[in-house]
Amino acid sequence: MQLRQWIASLTFLGWLGFCGCEAAASPEAVVPAVPVGEVISLSDHESLLTINTLRENFNAHDFVVTFFVVQDRDDPEPQWRLVPVFEQHREQTQLSSRQGADCVLTDFRVAQVDGVVHLWRADRELGEGYADPQPVRVRHYVLERNAHDTPGRPRYYFEWLATSVDDEPACDVGDALAAAVAAATPADD
Repeated sequence: MQLRQWIASLTFLGWLGFCGCEAAASPEAVVPAVPVGEVISLSDHESLLTINTLRENFNAHDFVVTFFVVQDRDDPEPQWRLVPVFEQHREQTQLSSRQGADCVLTDFRVAQVDGVVHLWRADRELGEGYADPQPVRVRHYVLERNAHDTPGRPRYYFEWLATSVDDEPACDVGDALAAAVAAATPADD
């Protein structure tokens, strides 16, 4: 068993060197490379990273599991800090998409608007099946900083702001999600 763990560790270290990621190639990097999606600067020394991982099903129902982390580059012992999502009294440490061959039932977007980081999560019920249009619910969150070190809350977290429901049935949540993001994003002139 120890030989397997040793081989797995060597394989992982080899992957880090091979992946072509800046963090893995940089000699001053102190954390392993990760499959980063979005990178949003929060300050001169802190960045929010979106980590996307694929959960395979070997059918039309693969899905993406995403979690958010912050790294403070000025921290004497840099580490990844998990950024959870809070909705009322419920905490989620990860988000998952949900889709079939026909439609996306759950998806989310992150964007920085006027210095504030927003998260939108759209979902709908399955109905009679993936292709059965249903009303779409969009939940809106904003990134908060625990500036007063309030016990029970991490340094950064997404806090729920509002939920809206698009009564127009849809197969795919993408249009409702795009509309919610567009409503909060200033138009380019």
